[in-house]
Amino acid sequence: PSGSLPLDSDIFRTISRGVPGTSMPSWRTALSEDEIYAVIKYIKTFSSRFAEETPKPSVEIGVSPATTPESIARGQKIYNEMRCERCHGVNLKGDSPIADKLFDIWDYLIFIYDLTNPNTYKWGHEKKDIFMTLTVGVDGTPMRSYAHLAEEDRWDLTAFVQSKMNTASL
Repeated sequence: PSGSLPLDSDIFRTISRGVPGTSMPSWRTALSEDEIYAVIKYIKTFSSRFAEETPKPSVEIGVSPATTPESIARGQKIYNEMRCERCHGVNLKGDSPIADKLFDIWDYLIFIYDLTNPNTYKWGHEKKDIFMTLTVGVDGTPMRSYAHLAEEDRWDLTAFVQSKMNTASL
């Protein structure tokens, strides 16, 4: 959940898959599973939170509903209602008027990704990955959690975003 420490499985996924669009490469073929867990143990020494707090349980995602023209239309309506275009732009290209004025909690300018390009999704471009990003947000950035929306609404928003993706670039 938003604000919780990552689980070891979350860190493992990041190390093994990398983070597209950043300088974090995939280490899946370079490190064994045991080596990745050793890196995780070391990383956790960087913050006392790992010694002082227990991560919240993982967010469970149910079965993804089928994407339909109706779910895409509902998702577009939610995209507009939530004012997602303020950051991601009308065409989801990350080219909104304020895109170059957004900062993370460390006061670094952040880069708004082109959501039509599946290769730029930090946490994955599959339907469940997008749903999870909408559910938990991206801590430390303006991308907040949308867990306050009904689950069906988050699936519809996911369907809309995914419908705009250019899968030919995969």
